[in-house]
Amino acid sequence: MKMHWLTECFLATALLIPCWLLPGFFGKNFKVSPETFLFWYCLGTASFIFATGMSSTDSVLVPSWKTVLAILLAGLCVGGLANTLLFRAVAHAPNPGFALGISQLTSLGVFFLSASLCKMLPDYFEKGDVSVRSLIGLCLSLIGVVLVIIR
Repeated sequence: MKMHWLTECFLATALLIPCWLLPGFFGKNFKVSPETFLFWYCLGTASFIFATGMSSTDSVLVPSWKTVLAILLAGLCVGGLANTLLFRAVAHAPNPGFALGISQLTSLGVFFLSASLCKMLPDYFEKGDVSVRSLIGLCLSLIGVVLVIIR
């Protein structure tokens, strides 16, 4: 079933809310470290994608081995560290929402970088829609997050 990206985003947001409460829950009640939780959580996520065939219809689950190695390398170099640090922060923050709010500041970096990369390397990167209105909206939402977090 093909959904609009905005619908997918709102559904994912609703489903992720309980997910971000789980590292602290498992840490407190079962003495599971954030890293251990992340490992099994990612394995469960990968299993879901494999079992349900949720990968997009225009893509294969196992692309060429060169592509798989490049994705694994990105996961090892960037994703592994970023997710480990984020899951630790979520588990140890006074409120998990604080860590998530701060981590969402990445959206501003992605906003500008996607616009730059699609212009500099159009053969490799898809469109990066940039408008003053969307930038103002993004900045306002981030300012709101920062105001909630600052004590």
